Amino acid sequence: VDLEGLEGEIEALVDHEVVKGILHQGCRVDEYAQEVESKLRNVELESIQDYITESDTLVELHDQIRSCDNILEQMEQMLGHFQSDLGNISSEIKHLQEQSLSMSVKLRNRKAAEEQLGRFIDEVAVPPALIRGIVEGEVDVQFLELLKQLDAKLLFLEEDPTASKTAAYQDVRPELEKLRAKAVAKGREYLMQRFYAFRKPKTNIQILQQNVLLKFRYLAHFLRQHGQEVFTEVRTCYVDTLSRVLS
Repeated sequence: VDLEGLEGEIEALVDHEVVKGILHQGCRVDEYAQEVESKLRNVELESIQDYITESDTLVELHDQIRSCDNILEQMEQMLGHFQSDLGNISSEIKHLQEQSLSMSVKLRNRKAAEEQLGRFIDEVAVPPALIRGIVEGEVDVQFLELLKQLDAKLLFLEEDPTASKTAAYQDVRPELEKLRAKAVAKGREYLMQRFYAFRKPKTNIQILQQNVLLKFRYLAHFLRQHGQEVFTEVRTCYVDTLSRVLS
């Protein structure tokens, strides 16, 4: 602090109320000026000393501020990358959702195709038990169940427009035709024998009709569906037999 001329300024202001108060206390102006100058110099020196003392702290604080600025800048960059990553993740999630929907549709279509294929295989396949039962088995209740299975397979191949175009159909058609012919022949033989039994004397026709013909009426149904000529022959024989017995 520059204190030159302070004494002269104080003397010039000797008539000022403050200066008068100082003089009234018995102090000389020049002495008071020196005292003020000394105090100001001490304050200046103390301020300089405080600055020197705190300089390291100020430098450290400055470094911390710069470090904080760097950290904030890095965080800003990181947040920018994070925002960009979120955009990419959102796009990936949308892509995954589209893929999931597509896979779900494909899975449903595949299940539907598998179900249709499974039904087709069940309808077309000719199990060995079916072959043995019709070819070698006796005409009984179990034989009727086998006829129902054979009937379902024959109708499926006749009614399904795509079945006849498959290689599987070409493979099983000869076997199914043999089974159909065998079943028709055995059904004809069984019914004709029962009709001839009606012609025997003292035969209870009503009991035979209830216990035999009604129980095995599916034979006639099968013949009508898959052996029309034989069915006509059997029906004619039945009508002729009843006409003879009841006449």
